[in-house]
Amino acid sequence: MQNITFDFSDFHRYGTSFYDYLALRKKVFVDQLHWSVPHNDTVEMDQYDTPQASYSLVRRAGAIVGGARAMATSTSWGEHTYMLRDAASGKLPMIPPEIMEDVIASPQVWECTRLVISDELKTR
Repeated sequence: MQNITFDFSDFHRYGTSFYDYLALRKKVFVDQLHWSVPHNDTVEMDQYDTPQASYSLVRRAGAIVGGARAMATSTSWGEHTYMLRDAASGKLPMIPPEIMEDVIASPQVWECTRLVISDELKTR
């Protein structure tokens, strides 16, 4: 297995890995868990997939088998900050605002979202 990390400035260096990660997210979150999140027939992508996000993916035999998106809690992109803070401020009606008591906004504290692991993995 291989771990790759990147952001929007260099995801092109890893071929289709970013797109494959978005496809894995769609398979798990939309097809299996039936989440109501933005997607098309192939991939799931939301308002937090921006140049502010960083990604850590796991590749096995050329296929993406896991990954996560992370961003600093001091991040903002347009009207959005990070997922939990936006939920706490009522911007995400599917997530209860009481999910977070205190607003955190620090470049030293990061939020990890869209953590996904393929069900094809059967061992650690």
